[in-house]
Amino acid sequence: MSWVLVQSALFVVFALLPGNAMHWGSPGIGSIAIGALIIVWSSLRLGRSLTPFPEPVSGGRFTGTGPYRFVRHPMYLGIFFIAIGFADATHSITRAALAVGLAVFFDAKARHEERALRDRYPAYADYANRTRKFLPFIY
Repeated sequence: MSWVLVQSALFVVFALLPGNAMHWGSPGIGSIAIGALIIVWSSLRLGRSLTPFPEPVSGGRFTGTGPYRFVRHPMYLGIFFIAIGFADATHSITRAALAVGLAVFFDAKARHEERALRDRYPAYADYANRTRKFLPFIY
């Protein structure tokens, strides 16, 4: 529960930062769109297994297909694309710094989540060994 509360607080702070009007011609708009598409695709792929909590849902299933064949946490990647996109589109250094903070937070949340996924799904360990966490071929 505390992970979701911190996550929610970070989103609220990010959204409510004052100033810096949106520049609709910015490349950040494309980043926002890509991030949103990644999140929607990931959500659809998870289906009933989707949860904001870093523990698998009861009766959920493991998936390594769709966006999950490229990275283990595509939703977190999508959130980062959106955060960086908003920072760029609003020309906000503060939002850019907070986007980096979000990346650090989601990396920690993913580590916590992966312990539970390894316990619940025997295939997860092999999947984690061959699939990067956030960035294909990199990290």
